[in-house]
Amino acid sequence: MAQKKLTRTASFNGGDAMIQRIKTVVKQSIKFPKAHSNRKGEKMSETKESYKRNIKLAMAETILTSVGAAFSMAYMTEFWNSIGMNQTVIGVVQAIFTIVMLMLDYPMGYVADRCNRKVMNIVGDVGTALTFVLYAFSKNVYVVIISESLLGVFAATTNGVDQSYIKYYTKKLDPTEVLLDNVNAKISTGKNVALLIATGIGIIIAVVSSKAKGQTVTVVHAKEGELMSFVHNGFWQCMDSLREKQELEM
Repeated sequence: MAQKKLTRTASFNGGDAMIQRIKTVVKQSIKFPKAHSNRKGEKMSETKESYKRNIKLAMAETILTSVGAAFSMAYMTEFWNSIGMNQTVIGVVQAIFTIVMLMLDYPMGYVADRCNRKVMNIVGDVGTALTFVLYAFSKNVYVVIISESLLGVFAATTNGVDQSYIKYYTKKLDPTEVLLDNVNAKISTGKNVALLIATGIGIIIAVVSSKAKGQTVTVVHAKEGELMSFVHNGFWQCMDSLREKQELEM
């Protein structure tokens, strides 16, 4: 009898241990989905923050890219004149740049959607930098036209990639495209403000540069293209008559 009681007691103890073990496993299995859900929520939050950060970077690049032309335009006229370009030729060259950029803006965005956006962005930025180096060594209008055309291509590439990035990330955050409209509105406002500031800074640099030289050179297209006119900032008095000559000699 005593042996049977001990066996039953051991049996009950073993059963209790087994029940306790089952309870522990059940509790762990219940807690696991909750912990997994928290990690998933944290990951989604980090992804959203990453999307927002990328949108801000794309907005900043879009605005800064458009500022470069306005910044340089104020003092580029002197450079263009120095290689024999008059106002008409300057206007034609700028029209070529604008036409190339407008024609390729949307197609480059389409290509960026189908290809690697990072590679396209690097191509646009590096190409723009190298084209400005070519521009700096321009000696005639033909090299300027080539440089402006290349600038149009690479500017369209960079702008297309930025628009592709913005559209992609805003759609991830808001499929209704309301966020996309808000972002584009902010970009438009930022461009206008940045253009005003950049143009003002460019004008200041051009004025200071002209005063430092003491004279501004303007090419006048004579028959041989060698006639130059100089803006004189000092004293000036015409001497067309004997009376004016005598007044100057006094």
